[in-house]
Amino acid sequence: MRMMETRELVVDTTGRRLVDLTGDMREFCKGRGDGLVHAFCPHATAALVLMERGAGSEEDLLAWIDA
Repeated sequence: MRMMETRELVVDTTGRRLVDLTGDMREFCKGRGDGLVHAFCPHATAALVLMERGAGSEEDLLAWIDA
């Protein structure tokens, strides 16, 4: 039984933008059944946000960051 697996995902954080990691998370979880995903961002000027997409939510988040 596999207890824990770690994978590093490198994301370019230059500029002010949103990067959708949904596909990367789905691929990592595929075929593993139940469990927990721990995502960590060790960067002073980047952040992880869990949010619903669409209906202007991305623009709202960027506007909030710039406020």
